[in-house]
Amino acid sequence: MGFEPITAPSNLSFRSNVVEVIRFVNRLEAYFVKRKKVFINFKHVKELDYDAVVLLLPILTRFKKEGIGFDGYLPVQPKIKKRLKDSGFFFSLFPPNETNEFKYGEENSICTVGKTNVAQEHTAKLLEHASLTIWNEHRRCPGVQGTLIELMQNTREHASLEKEGEQHWWLSINHDKTNNIVRFSFIDYGVGIFKSLDSKSNSSTSRFHGWRNKLSRGVLGTTDAELFKKILHGGLHATTSGEEHRGRGLPKLYRTLKRNQISNLFVITNTVYANVPSEDFRMLDENFSGTFIYFELNKYNHNLNLS
Repeated sequence: MGFEPITAPSNLSFRSNVVEVIRFVNRLEAYFVKRKKVFINFKHVKELDYDAVVLLLPILTRFKKEGIGFDGYLPVQPKIKKRLKDSGFFFSLFPPNETNEFKYGEENSICTVGKTNVAQEHTAKLLEHASLTIWNEHRRCPGVQGTLIELMQNTREHASLEKEGEQHWWLSINHDKTNNIVRFSFIDYGVGIFKSLDSKSNSSTSRFHGWRNKLSRGVLGTTDAELFKKILHGGLHATTSGEEHRGRGLPKLYRTLKRNQISNLFVITNTVYANVPSEDFRMLDENFSGTFIYFELNKYNHNLNLS
């Protein structure tokens, strides 16, 4: 049987072209479910962000693992082709020794591949190298390691409806040494935040039972984007525990941003897009089955000297 052709969006950036990229990803997912080989045309890609790279890698890794063929054209534009090659995408998709290795200090790399565990010691080393890119010396970045560990733990506990630890998380790090910025793109291809919460709500004994009605205070037509903002601000844990500041996960991530420990936080999950610093919470026309989180660390973020 032949390959099914599929063309990548010319703007292959998850944050700036979110709906088109989700449609592209969902088509790939549909072909995977049908076990159809795919031929992906990247020739006309004019914009490429590292967030899209870490988005595509888990899907194609599943194709590879299941023995479903895939091939394609590289981007025509030399700059875009180089960015794709330099991103760590091909190294991670076809590792020389077929092992999932952490790589430190490289300008662009997908430093974890399909991990399900919580990698505390590795995140510490990743942040050591991040501090060198930003401040040219080792510094402590309070809150950032905790943020990464929290994301890994949430994937392990909540990303699957079947059993804990079933879904993998993926992390891409881009070192921009010119601007002293390190960009983190984290993704799990689980069920997404809202589907996870709704599944827990089905049980009358769960503390999340009826969470939508409680969080919306019974107001009909409250969108998931509005609910997400309340969750981020700690409203979900306030309704389920009675304590406004209790809760980890998203509220902890939000507090890390407000404390200036990270910058430029984006979250995309199910049909919700959130550019958190801009207070831009909106509904999407396409569903993304998973959770994507992006943030940056720069020289203006809170840091501590080690001496």
